[in-house]
Amino acid sequence: MRQILLATAALFVVAACSEPAAPPEPAPAPADAPASAAAGLLEGDGFTPAQPNGGTALKLAFGMPQDDVSRFLTGLYGREPTRDGCADTELVVLDWGNGVDFLFENGALAGWFAAEGAAEGLSTLSDIHVGSTLADVRAAHPDVQVREDTVGPEFSLPGDVFGFLNGTGDDARVTALYAGRACIFR
Repeated sequence: MRQILLATAALFVVAACSEPAAPPEPAPAPADAPASAAAGLLEGDGFTPAQPNGGTALKLAFGMPQDDVSRFLTGLYGREPTRDGCADTELVVLDWGNGVDFLFENGALAGWFAAEGAAEGLSTLSDIHVGSTLADVRAAHPDVQVREDTVGPEFSLPGDVFGFLNGTGDDARVTALYAGRACIFR
């Protein structure tokens, strides 16, 4: 019995020390699927893309290697990203043309930023997306506070998702959502 317990413990130690598995390859995107048809869950600790043809969901969590994330999203969206930087930072910004920028720091996914052009299917768990009204945000999160900042009206949602608005009335629209590291200068 002791040998079985030792063997089992050794197996757990090896499993705990091994490298995390690379993300699976996504189902190929249909040739006629526009980037704006993209959908996914915008989360405070990463991004879970919806896959065409019912592929399995995979959360792209902050901290995942840039090469793995890039390979996965390139396969999912069927195109190479454009690459940019963020002034005076080490952030690398990759954009697959779906309205969401993915930010990488030190070779790892560090944030996402969804702005104008992001499909409604790119939303938070509470179905808040770029274009939602402040009334929608308040219906989903009654305690949300809007504050004026140097970049305009902004808010935060539970789970470390943040957003910008084009006003402070109930009909104001969400103009951007982000989580993690962002390229915002205040």
